[in-house]
Amino acid sequence: MSAEGEPSAARPAEPLGPLSEASVLKVEALFSGEPAAPAREAGPSLLRIRLLLGLALPFNLLGIPCGIGVPGGILTLWAYLLSDAELVRVEDGLYSDEDAGAFQRARLWSGRMLTLCVISFAVQVVLLMTEPYQAWLTQLLGLLDLPVR
Repeated sequence: MSAEGEPSAARPAEPLGPLSEASVLKVEALFSGEPAAPAREAGPSLLRIRLLLGLALPFNLLGIPCGIGVPGGILTLWAYLLSDAELVRVEDGLYSDEDAGAFQRARLWSGRMLTLCVISFAVQVVLLMTEPYQAWLTQLLGLLDLPVR
């Protein structure tokens, strides 16, 4: 009842906690009798993740001998975060089961490459404290005609 004594109009339902939009749509479709929404196309997202991992791999492999591991680490971390975000969408039911497996494999590989990056960075830190590695990098920069400090 309102303050004037008249019955109040029905209020729209408020959200019930931290449900995602996809979950709300699924529940509404379940109780309304409508067919479920079709699964999203995973191709572009998978292609983006695989492209980032493919670009990062040479940087990660050449990180120790050439000292160029940072771009590979950034690209790998980006791929890991993208695959992790897509797995949240998989849990919401926006992708098919086959795509879910592909996203899980992409996250697994990006996690392995992140481990490689961390190991490479640790080895580089140790090697940078040695004279031969510093000489090697100086010689490499000299061959590329880059300014050496």
